[in-house]
Formats: sequence, structure tokens, C-alpha cells
Amino acid sequence: MTISKTILAISAFTFLLIGPSQALETYCRAGGSIKLYDGANESATWSVTTTGARRVQVLGRQKPTRGCLFGFQATGKIIKNEFIQRPTLGRSRFPNKFSLYYETDRVGNDQVSYKITWEDWTSNKIASAIIRLNIQAIDHPY
Repeated sequence: MTISKTILAISAFTFLLIGPSQALETYCRAGGSIKLYDGANESATWSVTTTGARRVQVLGRQKPTRGCLFGFQATGKIIKNEFIQRPTLGRSRFPNKFSLYYETDRVGNDQVSYKITWEDWTSNKIASAIIRLNIQAIDHPY
């Protein structure tokens, strides 16, 4: 039995350079990457700052950032993403096939589960996996 492995890189990019002191504040944090294969059932932990927390105003933007955008990639064409379990503490959506957006205004623990389906270029087959995201929402930047 040959298992075709796909690396799904999960990253959170909401870092802001602020003020003359050049302090770095982080509002979203995801650890590492998840290795997926057809039929995988993987978990990851994310930390997210709530929408009500103090956030800096970035030059050139009318409003401060609110939520977190988590991007991912596969070694093939992503066909679709579908929610298995929606979050109960916050809100989540797929703005496109390559990212998941999450925001909350409440502190606590939340979970999002979804199924990702892709065309695996190494095997030329349709593959799918389930990803469970454990989210910790806190009321201050990192």
C-alpha cells in the first residue's frame, strides 16, 4: 500500500510593526505544519487575540485588523473545503480555497473541523483529509 503524503503548511500572519520603538505585536499564532495524506485525520492548535483587544492602527489602513487569516497549501489543486464543525465561540469562513478566516470577541477555547479535498498531483487521484483546529482565544496580543 502506497500512501501519498501531502504537506499542508498552516501559518498565521498577523504581525504588525508599530510606533517608533518598532515593537512587534502578534495577534494570531499557529504552530508548525500538518502532514496530510488521503484519509488523514489531523489536529492543530491555534492562538487568537479577540476582536475586542487593543490593536494598533496600521499606517494606510482605515481600521485595525480584526480576525486571523490562516493560509494553507497542498501538493495539488485544492478542490473544496467544507465545515464539519463550525466554531461556537467565534465566526469562521473560507474567503478562498487556500485560507480559513477566524474571529471572536469572546475569550475561551473553540474548535473548528473541516474537510479539505484536493487533486493529488503525485498520484493523480482525488484525496481528502479532516483537520481539527483547537483555538485558544485570549484578550491581549502576544
